[in-house]
Amino acid sequence: MKAAVWTWILIVACYGFAALFLRLIGGFNAAGDAIANWGRHAARRRIRREGHTARSYAESRLKR
Repeated sequence: MKAAVWTWILIVACYGFAALFLRLIGGFNAAGDAIANWGRHAARRRIRREGHTARSYAESRLKR
């Protein structure tokens, strides 16, 4: 029983630390924007590596 209580305290403390850290570096919206920008950049890089433009890639995906 005592170990379970300390486990829950540790879990809550870790979630609290993560939330406070995200808040400190700009908030949850900033973190979401950073992840979205990373995803867009990775997609553009992959499309260019395959030799497509954004339009030609979209057309090739729609023709399937």
